[in-house]
Amino acid sequence: HFYFLTNDYHGETLLWLLCRPDVIGQLNATLLQELQLPCRNAFIENDARTDAGAPILFCYLPDLPRLFRFLSALELLQMKGAILCFDFQAGALRPLCGDKVELQIIDFAEFERRFLTSP
Repeated sequence: HFYFLTNDYHGETLLWLLCRPDVIGQLNATLLQELQLPCRNAFIENDARTDAGAPILFCYLPDLPRLFRFLSALELLQMKGAILCFDFQAGALRPLCGDKVELQIIDFAEFERRFLTSP
């Protein structure tokens, strides 16, 4: 894995998240509640699918090789897909994705309230 983390509060939070696989599992489970299960036999990496069957990549942990494999597969297969990312990542991802990818945004403040506050 090769993650792109910024040298700021958002990057520190992503680093914390990378060290907490239990929280990643909880976040993924929360995100999957609104989505279809991934297609494991597909020719494209995916973490979920839209109701129409388009692949979705969870990109809130910006694993660059995985992102580029997803984008390359969409191009090769002439498919449309979606990327799920935090709101602060959207500006950097939008130019990479082109018109074949819909960005689905996770509100970072909502993530903080749900996963970073102590009980």
